[in-house]
Amino acid sequence: MGKLKRFAIGSLVTLIALGGATGLWYQRHYVLPPEPLYTKEILPSPNGFDTLREAAAQRVEQLDGVAFRASLWKPSAPLEKRLALLAANQESIAQTRLGLTQPYLQPPVSWPQNHQATYQQLHQQAMLLVFAAKTYADSGSYPEAMACALDAIELGARLPRGGPLQSIYLGSACEAVGKRMAWELADKIEEDTAHAAVERLQRIQSERWPLADALQEERRVNPPPMRAMFADGPIPGWKSVDNLLASYEQPPLQTAGSWRTDAPQKSAWQKKWERLWLQARIVYYGPRTVLESTDGWLQELKQDSLAPWNPDTHRRRPTDHPLSQLAEPFWVNEDLSQMDAQNQLPFLEAYLWLRVEFLATGHYPPSAAMPRDPFSPTGGLLGYKTDGQSFTLWSVGPDGKDD
Repeated sequence: MGKLKRFAIGSLVTLIALGGATGLWYQRHYVLPPEPLYTKEILPSPNGFDTLREAAAQRVEQLDGVAFRASLWKPSAPLEKRLALLAANQESIAQTRLGLTQPYLQPPVSWPQNHQATYQQLHQQAMLLVFAAKTYADSGSYPEAMACALDAIELGARLPRGGPLQSIYLGSACEAVGKRMAWELADKIEEDTAHAAVERLQRIQSERWPLADALQEERRVNPPPMRAMFADGPIPGWKSVDNLLASYEQPPLQTAGSWRTDAPQKSAWQKKWERLWLQARIVYYGPRTVLESTDGWLQELKQDSLAPWNPDTHRRRPTDHPLSQLAEPFWVNEDLSQMDAQNQLPFLEAYLWLRVEFLATGHYPPSAAMPRDPFSPTGGLLGYKTDGQSFTLWSVGPDGKDD
């Protein structure tokens, strides 16, 4: 056999092997299964989600030089001007309260649509409610002030219903401002107001959107962007990944990528090489691997969220897929289980109930049926002890130790 013939056969075999390897690689990383069918609850009509959006659209941000966001905790504007701004927002507050009485479910989020703008507007609405609470309190109307603070808490607890993780974060922020105001008012309200607040907090807690449901919704909304990025294969996907990495370099986004420009110890050439290497790895793995690994990770987080708090269970990390690791700081920016436990309302509920007892009898009860401690690994109750005129209330805390 001549050298030319052997070379031709060898080249053919090599091409066939390369073609087969490329086909196997493409099959493993780029051929996606059909999109799963998810059933979504039928949206209620009227839907509190729409009513709350209408309420936010009616909000008056400022009046006569007074802005409500600058008057939340330490207002500098005269009370008369703040009362005028409050009066201008009565229709928006009434519409908010109407939305809180209606069935509520977010419409499905589909790529590229999302409800980020609505979440931000509802967070601003919670701040308006806190402004109203502060203004009512400063004018001596403590029952109405507490009602507004509880409105903000309920708005935060209701906001995530039907939504993914993003709505959990914004709902938590709404609850936080409402709870801060409620604590400021706790020692100023009378027995009937405190009793009504306890009953409302118990109802809010019973209707909370579970973290597990938000994680399930995240499993639905996460795949479409990845499918879209690589819809036309790896070559157009290279450009899509380049655009994605460029977005991670822009403020205010923060990433742990060492290729970013805030790594002065590395030369521009080194940063460029690291970014190209990261881009090549993402394109190599393609959409299928990252979708499978991310979905598995979300399922594990969901199972963790269904279990009682366990201080010995560390937060699960994503797999070693480069895109999962890159996106994690934006996607899950804290320990979800701990955040879920901290969102509970047992301390405020217990404190207000004890105030009811004190106002009714003149002393605190020697024992009390406390709410469940969200940080107790065994489902225990909040700790409580009293000498009749003062009391101590405590949780075991994130470490699970009653110390």
